[in-house]
Amino acid sequence: MRRYNLLVFLTLMTVAAQAQFYQSWATVTIQSGATLRVETNIENNGTGTITNNGTIEVSGNFTNAGTATLTPGAGLVRFIGTANTTLDTGGDALFNVEMAKTSNATVALSTPATVAGNLSFTGEGSKILLGANDLTLASSTVVSAIPEHSTRGYIVTNGAGSLVKKVAGSGMFNFPIGDDAIDFSHFKSHLPVVVIQVLLKLKLKF
Repeated sequence: MRRYNLLVFLTLMTVAAQAQFYQSWATVTIQSGATLRVETNIENNGTGTITNNGTIEVSGNFTNAGTATLTPGAGLVRFIGTANTTLDTGGDALFNVEMAKTSNATVALSTPATVAGNLSFTGEGSKILLGANDLTLASSTVVSAIPEHSTRGYIVTNGAGSLVKKVAGSGMFNFPIGDDAIDFSHFKSHLPVVVIQVLLKLKLKF
């Protein structure tokens, strides 16, 4: 039996999907300048491959099965909407992540996650819930909250999971964490000049 691979390229355009985005074997590439907007869930299962060099916007759950492949490229994943949702990266990294949810909506990690690029909180009250899972940030990751509203987003260490920051030298890093959905505190740390441990692992318990 001959098998065909379906290649889907999205380039210089915005494609909106009202229904759930589900695929289990195709290769989907979002090219630079293109946006895939999904108003419900994204599920990448089976042997499916998603390569993101553009922008993925999702208002529902984002699931990348362990057997599937999510290639971050230089792309952005933007979480939108007002519903509480979940993120399962299947062990693959995301590049840039934007938390654009509003109305204090959250994204809860179902599995450990890694951000290889930057993390921004642009939606009022948007939060990432770690639960039992670690969120790992690359050594070059910059975390920002725009605008500087009174209920800006942050990372909630509400379980055994930790915010893990890779370090490559000296400097300052601002850890935007809180222990629940309403208790927020910036933890600012000077990174050591001589790094003895590969990872600086942080978990605050108030």
